[in-house]
Amino acid sequence: FINTAENYRPDRIADCIEKIFEDMGGLDKIIKPGMRVAIKPNLLMAKKPGDAATTHPAVVRAVIKLVQKAGGIVTIVESPGGPYNIPILKMVYSKTGMEEVADETGAELNFDLRVEKIENPDAAYLKSLKILKPLHDADLIINLAKLKTHGFMVYTGAVKNMFGSIAGLEKSEYHLRMSDSHQFANCLIDIYMAVKPRINIIDGVIAMEGDGPSAGIPKHIGVILASADAFACDYAALEIIGVDHRKVPVMKAAEERGIFDRNQVNILGVDIDSVKPESFDVPALKHSRSTSRF
Repeated sequence: FINTAENYRPDRIADCIEKIFEDMGGLDKIIKPGMRVAIKPNLLMAKKPGDAATTHPAVVRAVIKLVQKAGGIVTIVESPGGPYNIPILKMVYSKTGMEEVADETGAELNFDLRVEKIENPDAAYLKSLKILKPLHDADLIINLAKLKTHGFMVYTGAVKNMFGSIAGLEKSEYHLRMSDSHQFANCLIDIYMAVKPRINIIDGVIAMEGDGPSAGIPKHIGVILASADAFACDYAALEIIGVDHRKVPVMKAAEERGIFDRNQVNILGVDIDSVKPESFDVPALKHSRSTSRF
């Protein structure tokens, strides 16, 4: 499902996301009163919303309000880059606008640093892994990604966002262990399949082109995408920015594993051609290997 929002005005974003949830069959079909709902935005680092490196607070706020309306109890959960501790979480929540969203909506910011080991029998690499306890304990997870380029993985969106389910510096260990993009793509798929977010949303109102995922340039596209399937969501985003999905390691690996079939993707809502930017700079496509790991 694709819908448009020309900017982050709260009323525009709220209308846009409400329409998407209606098109998906209504949140009340998925969320029952009292359910614990974990919202997993992309809070890569302590950057301001205008830098386009993190999920915009207007999107997080709109989703929280609709979840609360359906009776869900919301916690915002993320493990940013670097060490996973309370001072860093406080700094990231403050700078990215999440603290303000939590104050306004009554949603909880997660400061529980525990992890939970889970088995993942269908994995290619990660047959067991440790994920953030509040994600493990949630009745339902909503994945709120950001549409960005990525120096190592070409593109980052819904599937890649679930890498933040892994605590702190353990993410760096995965990067070191899975040093080639094909291995790392399969590792990301394993994590996504283990955590199983129920709804995947990509904030592409202001995306990031150039040297993403943190040092690129904000690029207005004016779209929000959503799907129960993160691969379909990412495929639609790649179609919008004009990138062949087979050049994105995660999508290529998902196809090889039989998890993703583009012929099964049914894109609804706004016509893709009407929202395609004239250009979108994806540096990783211009050279075969990047030294960037994050």
